Amino acid sequence: MDRASGILMHISSLPSNYFIGSLGKEAEKFASFLHDSGQKYWQILPLNPIDAENSPYSSSDSFAGNIYLIDIEKLVEDNFLELVDLEEIPISKMYITDYKKAREIKDKLLLISYNKFKIRNKLDEYEEFVFENKSWLNDYALFMSLFDYFKKQWDEWPLPLVKRNKKTILEYQEKLEKEIDYYKYVQYLFYKQYNDFKNMLKKYDIKLIGDIPMYVSYNSVDVWKNQKSFLLNQNRKPKYLSGASPDSMSVKGQLWGNPIYDYNIMRKNNYKFWRNRIKHASRLCDVLRIDHFRAFDSYYIIPSHNKDASKGHYIKGEGKKLLDVIIKSAKNCEIIAEDLGDIPQSVMKLRNYYKIPGMKILQFAFNNDSKNPYLPHNYEKNCVAYLGTHDNEIISRWWNNLDNDTKRQVYSYSGIETEHELNRKLMKLLSRSNASLVIFSIQDVIGDINLKRMNTPGIAKGNWGFMLNPNLIDESIISYLSSLSKLFNR
Repeated sequence: MDRASGILMHISSLPSNYFIGSLGKEAEKFASFLHDSGQKYWQILPLNPIDAENSPYSSSDSFAGNIYLIDIEKLVEDNFLELVDLEEIPISKMYITDYKKAREIKDKLLLISYNKFKIRNKLDEYEEFVFENKSWLNDYALFMSLFDYFKKQWDEWPLPLVKRNKKTILEYQEKLEKEIDYYKYVQYLFYKQYNDFKNMLKKYDIKLIGDIPMYVSYNSVDVWKNQKSFLLNQNRKPKYLSGASPDSMSVKGQLWGNPIYDYNIMRKNNYKFWRNRIKHASRLCDVLRIDHFRAFDSYYIIPSHNKDASKGHYIKGEGKKLLDVIIKSAKNCEIIAEDLGDIPQSVMKLRNYYKIPGMKILQFAFNNDSKNPYLPHNYEKNCVAYLGTHDNEIISRWWNNLDNDTKRQVYSYSGIETEHELNRKLMKLLSRSNASLVIFSIQDVIGDINLKRMNTPGIAKGNWGFMLNPNLIDESIISYLSSLSKLFNR
């Protein structure tokens, strides 16, 4: 990975009149800002459908796209909608992501678009998309149509559907034909716009860093379609759930709630599920961040009847057997390992074997230990350094929450003399480090203490709502970012 820098901000956080960022003109404006600022990378979060709490890390399908990222104005430009269709649609006047309103508006407009599309002859491009993506699209469209029909998760559907009885599936495919076709159509729109988005980034010489969770949601096409690849009981409920062991930050650990893979089965088909998932994800970006990388070495499982993660245990991971498959499946896409937290040396050894860069977070650096691996003077070249990620507090509020002793460490180490220069001095500190790649969150680039953080781990509600106010990006920000890139050869 060449020496460079970039910005972390999800597409949902782009400015929008329709309450959520999208793949339209604001995406190009942001790419232009990155280019003018000397940035080479744009890091985003997973692109899959979001759950009821709007998390992109908990999805109904690993292959489908989040249809609420579809740009409405671009649909008008491409003749999938008409201006008259927008006349009674409310317009957002605030820079806040409102998922409820975004869903209401886009569900309505996408259905209008679909009905108009059905009146016209189908486009060859649409038919080609359906054919080329049939390996995942057919099951996704059926799953979502069944979920809407029964209003229950898949293990509570009629037993023949739960078991994926072929005759029963054919019956419901016929019964829900229009609904299934609609779900295929909106995926076509998403990927049509996403391909345009990717091509636009090339014009600005911006590489995209994508993100893939280690685990998948129980109520998903992934599990319904691949039940034998997960540790489920006779009632098709998870035997164990994913999570993290107790530590100083969480005395009861973290209970994430995802089902656990049955690697005994996966090995027999050479990890087909992982192969397909990685191949698909790697086509969508230039670099892929794999969340919870340590699970390749060892992973924590919790009996499903437990109410917290205090009584789980670790299982030896698949290691090189699975990573060989993943590296091969990713082809020309580089990989970043999310290796944060209490990580054993065996994880580092595995990561280094493949020469995969890990992550460094400056917020974790100040504990009076000069050997702390998160201090910039300890960074190896092959790493990606952050002030904080989407899971961390923005730097301004992180600073306010520090005790005086830790603040003195930050002052001494970084050369900060006054608090108002905090963000820029810390950005400069990272930029001069040995790390090949440095990524700043857009909130930290702007430096306004009133900006929302993207996510608070362990808290389900109230996350993912940050939206960029473009008026906060002025020439001084562009100039400073550009100067850092030039000064430190990024």
